[in-house]
Amino acid sequence: MKIPSDVIELHEAADKYGFTWAALRTAIYRKRLKGFKMGTSWFSTRRDVAKYIETRDTNKIPHSYRKKIVR
Repeated sequence: MKIPSDVIELHEAADKYGFTWAALRTAIYRKRLKGFKMGTSWFSTRRDVAKYIETRDTNKIPHSYRKKIVR
């Protein structure tokens, strides 16, 4: 398997984009987000995660799947 250069671990992507790791993993299971598993960790690419976030209506994503942003 050739690994893309912009790979991001799901935990890191969840922190960066304000979602839970479980929400992104569920998106992979439902084939809404491209991703892969290596060992015990799940990965995607920055481009695919950004594309998934852009195409989703974030108002329809349950609040429990989003992280609370402390300001």
